[in-house]
Amino acid sequence: MYQNYFRTISPVAAVNRQDFVVSDRALMDFESAAPLALVMGEWLTLDATYKLARAANPGIPPGPWCLFMELGRSDGQAIADGKLDVLFQGGYWAETKVFNTGAAPALGAALEVANVTPTGITGTRSGLQTHAGGANPVIGYVTKLAADNGGWLQFQQTLV
Repeated sequence: MYQNYFRTISPVAAVNRQDFVVSDRALMDFESAAPLALVMGEWLTLDATYKLARAANPGIPPGPWCLFMELGRSDGQAIADGKLDVLFQGGYWAETKVFNTGAAPALGAALEVANVTPTGITGTRSGLQTHAGGANPVIGYVTKLAADNGGWLQFQQTLV
């Protein structure tokens, strides 16, 4: 999780963060190279037992919320209790590497959460891709292309 795959541009102080218990503690094995472990910037939702799980394809409510645990500032007690922080309420501006790099979204494109295989990250992840239409929630909009930003897709999150 402490890999550098997500960073905020706007101040995160204005965004309400929330701790939730995870559905499977293997998701928190951050020292493991196994693709099951979450990385910061993945999108999570609540499962039938009201615990955090990797968002399905496509991510549908409740959530999805972006995993955000600041290195050196995360809640150690929450982690010990099997909880992780998500960006819960309030819009923000951010950059991510957890997106569909095979069909990178265009500037201004609406985004949705889906199962993606990002470049440089092992395994299938719950990340962003161009919105396919229909009833899936729009998470936000692309504000800068990854090709023009060192591989980082910049977006304005709007789902609140």
